[in-house]
Amino acid sequence: MKTKFAVAKKNPLIPTLYVGNLSYQLTEEGLSKFLSRYGKLTYMYLVRDKKTKKSKGIAFAQFNKKEEFYNALRALEGKPFMGRTLKASQAIENETMPMTIKENTEAIQETLKKPIKKKRPKGLDLLKEVTQKS
Repeated sequence: MKTKFAVAKKNPLIPTLYVGNLSYQLTEEGLSKFLSRYGKLTYMYLVRDKKTKKSKGIAFAQFNKKEEFYNALRALEGKPFMGRTLKASQAIENETMPMTIKENTEAIQETLKKPIKKKRPKGLDLLKEVTQKS
């Protein structure tokens, strides 16, 4: 089902918001009302299964201003909504949904005010790290 948001053109200068772990019962109208609290939406797409047309629990949205994107990102990450804890981040560019803007991950981490998690070594790297410390 195409909505007025799904056919809108995205602004390449404003990052696209990814929202995951949404309730499967959420509609486009409900999602647009929910996201409109954080700013004026210029683009929104609720991902649905091609065969069943049921929601997959993820959506993409773009706001009128970059500040609105950051406000929504801060507010939505980890927020409980319809019995689920939301996941929010900047959408990643891929072949099916190309975007021309790439944000610095450090800036996003600073916005969220969360420390960057150190990647844990696995296998032989972990063994080398342990033996070097001994």
